[in-house]
Amino acid sequence: MQYQNNRVPFNLEGILYQSHLYNENVLIEFQNTLENEFEVVYSSILNHTDQEHLFLKPKDVKAFDSVFVITFFNHTKRDLVTFEFDYKLLGLKNVYGTEFELDDNVLDVWYHKVVEGEYIEEKKQEEPKFSILSVNNPNHANIAVTYLYKDPWNRGYDEEHSKYGRLNLVGSSIMGDTHTLYSTVQITGQSIILVYPDGRRLSTSGNSQIWFGQFNNPISISIVTATGTTGIRDFIKESRFYSNGALKNTSGTISLDFSYGVGPLSATVNIWSSTNKSTAVPDIDGTPTYATLYHGGTNYPGNSVINFNNYRLHTVDSFLYTGIKLGVNTATSTTNGKRITAHARVPIYVNGNGTTLLRTNNYETSISYRNQ
Repeated sequence: MQYQNNRVPFNLEGILYQSHLYNENVLIEFQNTLENEFEVVYSSILNHTDQEHLFLKPKDVKAFDSVFVITFFNHTKRDLVTFEFDYKLLGLKNVYGTEFELDDNVLDVWYHKVVEGEYIEEKKQEEPKFSILSVNNPNHANIAVTYLYKDPWNRGYDEEHSKYGRLNLVGSSIMGDTHTLYSTVQITGQSIILVYPDGRRLSTSGNSQIWFGQFNNPISISIVTATGTTGIRDFIKESRFYSNGALKNTSGTISLDFSYGVGPLSATVNIWSSTNKSTAVPDIDGTPTYATLYHGGTNYPGNSVINFNNYRLHTVDSFLYTGIKLGVNTATSTTNGKRITAHARVPIYVNGNGTTLLRTNNYETSISYRNQ
């Protein structure tokens, strides 16, 4: 490649995937990095060409059966270098996206790799089409984040990335001793939309570039038993937690923290830590882990908090879960008007691989119940 009077060598190997925009187009994900200041931020074989997405003149595009595109970005000088030419010049046979797999992590859009976006005020999302569990007393708080990457090179569109989720709290309207209930933070939906100056909006699939949580700044979920009067609240006998589809850190000496309130006092324990002779991140994906909180006596745990260190959420239907086993306070005859509340702290990350903290949101939802 010729760049500012210098020859820049590169040798790349990639894997071919199907486009999310047009299934006959091919996306190329390169597996190796360049030994210089350039990065390949986008590459494709366009069998269906949309002139608005190319620098080539319309007459040139019409003369080609397919267009090969490769875009380099110079991180030092913030320069974009794009090559668009007739695919036949490569001397290869024609290939079509329908011959390859669709991967939600290989996208048709790439602004998010090279520019910072801007936060758009949360907007209401339609209720996701899924059921959380067939129980008679669930509640939830919605999570909605939209982030816009504006077009810096007059390519004709902006990228709008959205991610939607829920803080769920699931129990029953009547709960007795040893009854279980749970809370989750779950991703329920997402979107990537190309926004044109004339108001058109073209939707494409794939994982929007928004993450919930970071390995060193985790999502936390707490469950609190309270009625406004500490003396008549129920308590927590046992806590459990696991994940489903969450991204997991794979290195480092880490811990997954657990803390709980005890009567008028409080205590904190680490379930995993570097002292347990393991440097691996605990694998809680799909495997519930249990912790007994109440061991008798007069200290009754009233809240539990799970900080999911080294886990984060990115894909639809992935979630972090914490549940409790309830203990009924028999020291009072009050059985009605009791309440349990779930709180979630959710750091929102954007840009590149989710390296920039956008904001930290707090969510809350409650259910009321009575004892059996």
